[in-house]
Amino acid sequence: MIPQPYQLLVLFARTTINGSFGNTTFPFGNVAGLIGWNVIGNADLKPEKTSSFEVGTELGFFDGRISADFSHILKIILKIRS
Repeated sequence: MIPQPYQLLVLFARTTINGSFGNTTFPFGNVAGLIGWNVIGNADLKPEKTSSFEVGTELGFFDGRISADFSHILKIILKIRS
C-alpha cells in the first residue's frame, strides 16, 4: 500500500458479506462492519501556516505615454512541528 501524497487519514468503507444466505451490508443493526481501504494516509504530512504580503504601485507620466507598474510579494511558509 503506497501512501497518497496529500491524504492525511486512513479511510474506511462499508462492507458487504456475500454468502449462501444472501448479501448483508454493514453496519447492520448494532453490528459495525467497516473495512480499511487499500490506501493508507501519509504519515509525513505535517501542518503548515502560510502568510503573504503584497505592496505595489502604478505610475503614469505624460498623459499615460510612459507608465510603470511595480509590485513585490513576500510569502512566508512555516512548518508547524507536532
